[in-house]
Amino acid sequence: MWDPVQGLILRSLIELTPELLDGYLDLELQAELAHSPADTNYAQRLLPSQLVDQVLNVWWSHQDQLHQVHAALEQSRQEVAAGAEQLAERQQQLEEHQARLLSLE
Repeated sequence: MWDPVQGLILRSLIELTPELLDGYLDLELQAELAHSPADTNYAQRLLPSQLVDQVLNVWWSHQDQLHQVHAALEQSRQEVAAGAEQLAERQQQLEEHQARLLSLE
């Protein structure tokens, strides 16, 4: 699966050391000679405008997931708070019942 964040990092590495791309393309040429499809447009996929759009799409996707997790956590927190309140009420009722039983003795 194509990860645009990794692509952005790789693009920076290729700018610093262009021989990385040359080596990659050499491997792809060997793959093509072995009758496998070559990935010759790798550098094209690393163009800044394409990467930025892809990084933003991934970021927004993660933001959506994060929002869903926060919503689920908030719902769980509310359920726990309601359960704790019910437990405190039951504890109070139990203590009142015990006090009444002790007063009857």
